[in-house]
Amino acid sequence: MKKLVVLLLVIALAGSLFAYNDLMVQAEKKVTNNGDVLKRQTREIPEYGFEVGLTDMATTFYDYMPGSYCSSPLRILSDGSAYAAFHGQETDSSKRRVFYSYITADGNVSTSKIGTDNIFEGYAGIAVDPETNNPFVAWHAEATAGYEVVFTYDMYQAYGPGYWKKPFVIIDSKTPSPLADDEFLWPYTYIGPSPVDGKRRVYVTANNNNKINTGPSENVLLAYADFDGNDVIDQSELDWTYTTVPKFDEWHAATEWIRPFKTMAVSEFDGRIAYMGYNTDEEAFVIYNDNYGEGDWTYKSEPLNISVTNPLKQDGTPQFVLDNDVPAKISFSHQNDGHFNAVFMEGGSKLWTPGALGLRGEENAEGKTVIWPYYIFPKAFNYDFTTDEFSFVDLDITGSPEGAATDGKPMLPWDLDEDGAVDEYYDNGGVKSETGWPCYFHEGDTSPFNENTFYLAKNEAKGWLVAVWMDGLKNKHAQAGEGYEDWNEVAEIAIAISSDNGANWEETIRLNSLENDELSGVKPAYVYPGDIVEDIGGGYGKLHLMMLDDNSFGSSIHQFGNADGGTMKYAALKIDFKDDASDNNETAPVLGMLAQNYPNPFNPTTTISFNLVEAGNVTLDVYNTKGQLVNTLVNNEVYTTGNHNVVWNGVDSRGKGLTSGVYFYKIKSGKFTSTKKMILLK
Repeated sequence: MKKLVVLLLVIALAGSLFAYNDLMVQAEKKVTNNGDVLKRQTREIPEYGFEVGLTDMATTFYDYMPGSYCSSPLRILSDGSAYAAFHGQETDSSKRRVFYSYITADGNVSTSKIGTDNIFEGYAGIAVDPETNNPFVAWHAEATAGYEVVFTYDMYQAYGPGYWKKPFVIIDSKTPSPLADDEFLWPYTYIGPSPVDGKRRVYVTANNNNKINTGPSENVLLAYADFDGNDVIDQSELDWTYTTVPKFDEWHAATEWIRPFKTMAVSEFDGRIAYMGYNTDEEAFVIYNDNYGEGDWTYKSEPLNISVTNPLKQDGTPQFVLDNDVPAKISFSHQNDGHFNAVFMEGGSKLWTPGALGLRGEENAEGKTVIWPYYIFPKAFNYDFTTDEFSFVDLDITGSPEGAATDGKPMLPWDLDEDGAVDEYYDNGGVKSETGWPCYFHEGDTSPFNENTFYLAKNEAKGWLVAVWMDGLKNKHAQAGEGYEDWNEVAEIAIAISSDNGANWEETIRLNSLENDELSGVKPAYVYPGDIVEDIGGGYGKLHLMMLDDNSFGSSIHQFGNADGGTMKYAALKIDFKDDASDNNETAPVLGMLAQNYPNPFNPTTTISFNLVEAGNVTLDVYNTKGQLVNTLVNNEVYTTGNHNVVWNGVDSRGKGLTSGVYFYKIKSGKFTSTKKMILLK
């Protein structure tokens, strides 16, 4: 197992002011970068354009983290429309409320509050039922004493958008939990398969606000219920079951409290659900259950720190030193990466999450860890359930050699060509480095921890992954008086794409108000991608985006900027994913050909043909337009050389007939894959 891939930093749901910030102190700026943002570009930026320009969703006077802390607040429906859930404040004196927006496939937006009670609400978690497109939402709201978690759904399938059931309480002070004073907030909502025939299972995981020291404990309460379309039509409040995760309870009750930072994901392929993250005991971890949340949980962990060699200046002295000028023992570990989601890929065998690694030094005399600004870089982390390995890739590594993103080692910003020597020096003999600051805001004791977002979107059928984060590097240089004067109140939206299940990543797309006409006059903050990248043909994907256009740069609740709010906005990008070379039949030595299914369109039966030039194992899956697996026709079976036919009768993995629509069939043999589209027409 790889030691250095330890960092599965699945970045947590922390929104409090307490975090690792309290355990670290920024070192005085001993490394002068002279305002350089090197960015030695070696690859082409993917072709992209605005499919839907910035469109207003709602105005708000609340300018901090409008979406969920650690799950996607923008969900894409199978018909190409979308639901978003967020909180906002309509006037400077009104209460914060939860809103939803419905976005049509061509980008028209309608927005309204979900509930009717005028109470303080926030941090909604949203999921969409893949079979009916009905959205399910949970959030926390003020109660007689403290807060409670409420839940509701929209009867979209029957009536269209806007027919919400009256919100009802699913978690309050009476809900059984490990300690009497537990208070579970910040709920996230997910939908997956159910062990009950004909049903799906909705999960709501909430995090404990019971104060330990100066911050929330964040062990979890997991609620789940089985449902079908009739339950929604009948406006049922569902039959809820509650459980906790033993490892989180153990950390919660430990004499020396261990705080987890985590997210959750639910596999659409089977009954697996998982939490991923890191903790204050310096572990990266995955905790998962393979039985729909029932029964035992499996815990996997690794140490959390990657040591690297301190680079030498031209005079032979170390570049990074502590306050007492003693050479620092340096390493990369999680830094300023507290808000994220996670996604299952490759049939549920891998779990991915984005985040960042930052440079830090050994503990100083005060017992706090020294960190260096400008040395924080975005990554994508994954856990492989098959091999039981944590690993990561570098996302923003301009100038690195081919394969460096996925070589299992963190990018060294002073040795991008990885030849073991410093790439460049300043005239004064100091080490010149690539710089990084993947945070929306530039300064403050709390802003680096709070002002960051890292999110993934995917298309499982195509093998597409997209990482989206906010980048404030040039703004940070400007604020420090190191050039980039025009960037004084400008942050960038950064987007990295992969067309091969996260193995390789393209040059980063950067969107900002100075260089993109579409963002002129906009101060983007807290950007969230839709959970699904739509396949719109020709190798192009549609990436949905939601963000806050901040009226005054910085979050006023953290004492930066004016308390004058901003505008929630929607947009969509068209991005060229350039289909993987493995889809080119002439370059695949194992997979000779994947033919177009016949007949097409079909009802209800069609034949899928393929040819192998070498014998090998074959997997053949069928996906819907959301990239969700609906059936596996061939499951890693050995096939001989030659032509083969597989007949599909238009049913899902449970034998239930599917509705009319577009589906994708994807074959995998060895390391090669190919995907084609088919139409079921009843």
